[in-house]
Amino acid sequence: MSRETQFIGLTRVAEEFVKDLKPLPSDHHTVGMFDEEIPLCRWEMHPVFKDDDRPSACIREIVQCQPWSSGPMIFTCLEIDWGNGAESICYEWVNDPLLSRDFCQHREKERWAEVHGDEPCRVTIVGGEEFDRERGTIWV
Repeated sequence: MSRETQFIGLTRVAEEFVKDLKPLPSDHHTVGMFDEEIPLCRWEMHPVFKDDDRPSACIREIVQCQPWSSGPMIFTCLEIDWGNGAESICYEWVNDPLLSRDFCQHREKERWAEVHGDEPCRVTIVGGEEFDRERGTIWV
């Protein structure tokens, strides 16, 4: 196994939340395993929360956690800067405690096939995917 930085990024729901927002210049970044800079994004405030009295309000991508798996896996979430000193974190990754460290992707795929037949398997932990809400994944 090679050692490398695995940038997982935002959950799909977070990506949907910011997809239509205007990107803003950002000087925030995180650092990978080999000191490489990984830029973190910043967007204008969502129209639902926009307030003309607080023009500096914005939404930022921040590092939520960095578990190790042959290098750091960088999971990010959103931080809402309300422009008045208050901040809120949202759309975080959730660590599913129902799965143990002996999770076997191949065994789970076999179980999926027994129950669901030819339906495409939704069980995976590769790349921090968010699948199988009934059984959960390590990161959902």
